[in-house]
Amino acid sequence: MKKSVMTMLALGGLVASLQASIIAVGVDTTTGGDWRTAAALETDNEYGTDGYLLYGFYHADNKYTPTYDFAWDLNTLPADLSIAAPGSMAMWSGTGNFGSMQNPLNTNAATSVGLLLEPGAGTPDPFRYTLSRPAGSSFRLTVLVASGDGTNAEFATTVNDGTGAMSVTPVAHTADGLYYHVYDISAGSSDITVDVTTANGFSATGFAIDSYVIPEPATLGLVGLSGLLLLLARRHLRM
Repeated sequence: MKKSVMTMLALGGLVASLQASIIAVGVDTTTGGDWRTAAALETDNEYGTDGYLLYGFYHADNKYTPTYDFAWDLNTLPADLSIAAPGSMAMWSGTGNFGSMQNPLNTNAATSVGLLLEPGAGTPDPFRYTLSRPAGSSFRLTVLVASGDGTNAEFATTVNDGTGAMSVTPVAHTADGLYYHVYDISAGSSDITVDVTTANGFSATGFAIDSYVIPEPATLGLVGLSGLLLLLARRHLRM
C-alpha cells in the first residue's frame, strides 16, 4: 500500500510542475527596428515567429487620435491566444519620430512605429494588458515599447501569471526607436497581466510570441488524472 501511495504522489507532482512561472529574460536595446531579421534575444533572430500584435499598424502616419480604434492593429497572434488592451487608449502613429521598424507585410521595408498613449491627463498608470491563453501553453512573450520626440522614456514592465510578478530592469531609451522587454512564460492556463508604466503617458507598441507550445490533449488528460490521484493519496494519508 505504501508503494502505491508513493506512486500516486509522484504522479501528482506533475500538477506542481505545470504551475506557470515567469522568467524575466531581459531588455534588448540593440535590435532597433530590425525585429524580423536581427532580434538579439531570439535564436532565430526574429521576434514574433509564432505571432505578433502591432498597435496602429494600419493607422495613418503623423496622426494623433484621442480615442483609438483597435481595428487598425496588425494581429497575427495564434487563434487561441488573445491580448486585451486596457480600455480606451489614444494613438500617435508618428512619422519616424518614434523610430522605424520592419514591415512584415512589405519584405521588411521600414515603416513608422505606432504607440498607444494615455487617453487623457490624469489617466492612472500602469496600463494593464491581459493575455488569455489555452490550458498548458508556454511561450516567450516580448513587449515592444518605443521612445520618441527626444523624450528618452523609461518603460517599466511587470508580468504576472497569478503565481507571482516578474519585471525586467528598466532601461531608459537613449535614442528614438524600439526596445524589447522579453519574458519566458512556463506551461499554465491562467490569464497573464502585463503592466506598462512610464512617466510620460506612453504605453506599448505591441507584443510578439515565440516558442509557442500547446500540449497534446492526452498530456492534459494525464495531468488531470494525476491531480485526482494526488487527491486520493492525500485522503488515504489522513485515514
